[in-house]
Amino acid sequence: MLKASLGVLVSSMSASATAVILWDNNIVWDEIRAIGISPPFFENQRVVDDFVVPAGPGWRVTDLRFHILEDNDWSNGGFSEVFIHAGARPGNETYHATFTHERAASGQTGFGRRAYYYRVSGLDVSLEPGTYWIGIRHPFASGGTSSYWVSSNGLPDGPGQMAYVKHPPGTPDWVPWLSTTAFEIYGSVVPEPATGLALGALVWLTLGRVTKWRARPRALLHGTSRWRPSASRDASKEEDPP
Repeated sequence: MLKASLGVLVSSMSASATAVILWDNNIVWDEIRAIGISPPFFENQRVVDDFVVPAGPGWRVTDLRFHILEDNDWSNGGFSEVFIHAGARPGNETYHATFTHERAASGQTGFGRRAYYYRVSGLDVSLEPGTYWIGIRHPFASGGTSSYWVSSNGLPDGPGQMAYVKHPPGTPDWVPWLSTTAFEIYGSVVPEPATGLALGALVWLTLGRVTKWRARPRALLHGTSRWRPSASRDASKEEDPP
């Protein structure tokens, strides 16, 4: 099930320390193509590319990274809007939200423009297995012409299907683009239900052993008539196992 959060402004937090890469569409620009995604010139254009959540318990998405080319006199407006569609083809938008972002030069240039990595953090999107489509734009941008999402070879995860573009009104609806796009998805795999049960059993057994240990007196110390428990062991103050 997709946890929706529609049309909200969110302050992007630092990338999660526990996030791992879930989908790698190759963040490196192949320097072949780029497609407009933002105002002022591409106010009404949307671009999405597909990713697949494999069979299993699903994903929790927390971070996204995109490779974006910018016009030299263009300003991003400080926010990135991200949106997700669900299904075999785009059109069923189930999530969108607008975040602040982190931006860093990628070192690549092309078409007389510089390219940048945009990272959006602080999402909390739960996805069941299935096909989805991710997109980005900069809704408050100004100056220049636009920003452009750059192409990639899609490896290792996403070379099989092209990105799709929705043109302004009066032109065809979602149609395939000529390339895949450069992006990465981060987060965590939702734990299997059996894993949660196993962890609960481990905690129960551990607590049982601690209780058993505390209830059993040690042997009498040699030369004494009183039992002396170890002063260094205090089960109530022990940390949980990693």
